[in-house]
Amino acid sequence: MHAIALTTLALLAVVTAAPLAAQRKVELDKETKVKEWGYVIKPLKGWNAMPSDQDERNTVGRWKLSLDEFEKRGDWDSLQAGQYCELKIVRFQVAVETPTGKEAPTTEPPPPELPSSLPPELRAALGGKLNSKTLDEWIENNFDGASKRWTRTPLKGGKMAGDLLEFGSRSSSVTIGVFRHLGVEWAVVYTSFEENYRKTYRDAYIKSIQSFQVVENVDPKVADANRKDPTKLEGEEKRAALKASVAGKAGWFTVDTKYYVFISNADKNFVQQLARDLETVREKVYVPNFKPRNQKVPLNPVRVFATQSEYHQFGGPYGSAGYFSPGKGELVLFQKFDEMSKEKSKDDCRSVMFHEGFHQYIHFAVGDVSPHSWFNEGHGDYFAGLVVSGGQVQRTQVFDWRVDMLKEHMRDGKDLVPLRSLLRYSQGEYYSNAGLKYSQGWALIYFLREVCKDKAAKQALDTYFTFLADNVTAFREKGKKDGEDGGTIPGTNVRIFDFADSKKVEEILSQAVDKAFAGVDLEALDKALRNWIEGL
Repeated sequence: MHAIALTTLALLAVVTAAPLAAQRKVELDKETKVKEWGYVIKPLKGWNAMPSDQDERNTVGRWKLSLDEFEKRGDWDSLQAGQYCELKIVRFQVAVETPTGKEAPTTEPPPPELPSSLPPELRAALGGKLNSKTLDEWIENNFDGASKRWTRTPLKGGKMAGDLLEFGSRSSSVTIGVFRHLGVEWAVVYTSFEENYRKTYRDAYIKSIQSFQVVENVDPKVADANRKDPTKLEGEEKRAALKASVAGKAGWFTVDTKYYVFISNADKNFVQQLARDLETVREKVYVPNFKPRNQKVPLNPVRVFATQSEYHQFGGPYGSAGYFSPGKGELVLFQKFDEMSKEKSKDDCRSVMFHEGFHQYIHFAVGDVSPHSWFNEGHGDYFAGLVVSGGQVQRTQVFDWRVDMLKEHMRDGKDLVPLRSLLRYSQGEYYSNAGLKYSQGWALIYFLREVCKDKAAKQALDTYFTFLADNVTAFREKGKKDGEDGGTIPGTNVRIFDFADSKKVEEILSQAVDKAFAGVDLEALDKALRNWIEGL
């Protein structure tokens, strides 16, 4: 995962101590009808509708507890416990039944094939997670040992006949209402932090489960699209599957462009502008500078959450302002930053999009391999300064926060990382002491693209990318020709390599640096870079 840190935008919030107020009473919200999936339910007040992850093909509804009030008053214990609070509606069509009780085989697609190149233990683990055929299998595969732990009793007082399951899993208490209607198995799945369940959530969870009812038929187009794995699809079929992931989720919508599907609950006008801007930058900046070796036209998902807390609820790392997931080809952002004005938040969201959007593009362009971090993160920060107006891209701006960090570092008499080392760092090494290395990576890219007069040094960036992209492509094609391509792990874009494959990719990355800087005096470039930073 590539994540841009909040510190890169100087967004470290100062949290002042506040008296801890009592948490609001847990109670049911008004009834929500999810027409596309044919059910109604009363979720809990203060819970946000969330999109399902790309690999959750049986999840047809999702809500999570809003953590805003805990963050605002600095109640970190409640915030941590609140992260466990989640509601999922899960659906399995195990048969086709008529109201008279007659049954026919289901039309559900077969489970994804697992590549034979996977180790047996990984095949077994993934097979369970991805190949659940019934609701009981899904519960067991998502909560290890559930059937040995649960109490299962008839649900009383519900709109539909069903069972109530209660058990513990890891640090969660799990409460599930299970139902069957015309050959379809349904589950209303609630989780909470195990220490808070009985006193705080149990009664409300059960009341919500009692409110669940199937009221009409499912939209067949939505159901068909939702059953498919978007990471394995292309073109309009992938677009339909991505759009189906938010079908029936209140406040969520999609915005389509040629290369992207934006999935959002933020301000629609703003998201539409983001979509136009990213499309413009891709066509006028990314593609001309980094010609893709992948001949397929990509369609990439971009999620834009309305708030920072929703972004974290979805899985965005704390301390980050956005991220790109190579495994899912997905870019994840949020519109409103805590402790920041609406307009400044929008500006920073757009900058983060250009940064992470470059990671998304370059991973595709090279052939599912990320370049060295100095190149990848340095260009991400470089493009974060782009300004788009009227469909035109203006010159990138100097990243003031990076400049200030480097100048203060040098004024304090601290060393910069020699380029001879920086150019060879692995991602893990680059992320260690990340503030300095991100700043130097940005400075190197900006200097070579905008300032440097040395012909060999200026050419290094194009040479690096060309060598890397061409050789990774040739390596991929040879693997396919020899029948050695392991494919990808189902539910992701993660390619399957054996040890020799990964060593070959590392070798190509190292050779790309050799080739790019063969005619460059790195010590002289170090000195020129320092002098330029000092003069800013």
